[in-house]
Parts: sequence; structure tokens; C-alpha cells
Amino acid sequence: MESCQKTVPEAITAFMEGNDFEDVIRTAVSLGGDCDTLTCIAGSIAEAFYGVPEEMKYECEDRLPEDMLDVLERFECALVRCPHCGSKNTARIIYGLPAFTPKMQKMLDEKRWTLGGCLIGPDMPSRKCNECGKEF
Repeated sequence: MESCQKTVPEAITAFMEGNDFEDVIRTAVSLGGDCDTLTCIAGSIAEAFYGVPEEMKYECEDRLPEDMLDVLERFECALVRCPHCGSKNTARIIYGLPAFTPKMQKMLDEKRWTLGGCLIGPDMPSRKCNECGKEF
């Protein structure tokens, strides 16, 4: 049984040795031991510092069952307000070439997701307001 005195410093080490979000995750897993806790801690630090790559978010969400995807989307929507009009009725903008699945079609039909184009960049807006139409 490991304690936080061992796990937390290892998580910080994994973060310090990583070059991006994915590298931090891979480094944390490779350290072994209590790697689920270690990777959770290192990943949380990496997310705050680097953010999570959109492609990785899409891949993870594509693996979620419908009910869990619904919980995730509702949680995110409850936290996000349009900075232009204050509405909580926003859609996530999906970039790149995502797999067009029935799950994606449902999210598009419900205006919970919207397509943003093929280019993916760090300064691209992540949400679109369904009320005023502005992206942010």
C-alpha cells in the first residue's frame, strides 16, 4: 500500500518530466506502483497547465456509453455561460475529422455539439451559443 508521501511526489515528477498532456500521462503510467492514483494526480496538473488535446477528448468521449456522455455534457453545460449574452444554452464545437457516428448525429441534432471545421488550433473557440450564435 502506497501513501501520498510517495504518490504525490511521483505525480509531480511525471508532470515535470512531460512535454505535453499525453507525455505526462504516459510518464505517470510508466512509473508503475499506484499508477491509477498517480496518473489521476499528474493528469490533473497537466490538464491545468497544458489543457487536454481536443482529439483525445473526442476519442475518450466516443468510448463512453450514451448515459455517461449525457452526464458529462450536462455537467459541462451547467458550468459554461455565453460571455456575450449569458445563456447556458451552448454547444461544444467539434473540430477535425471526427467519426460520424449515431452518437455524434444525436448530439448535433440536439444542438449540444456543432461542427467547427477541419483545422484544430490552441486558440480556436470551444463553444457556440445557441441563443446569440457567437463562438467563444
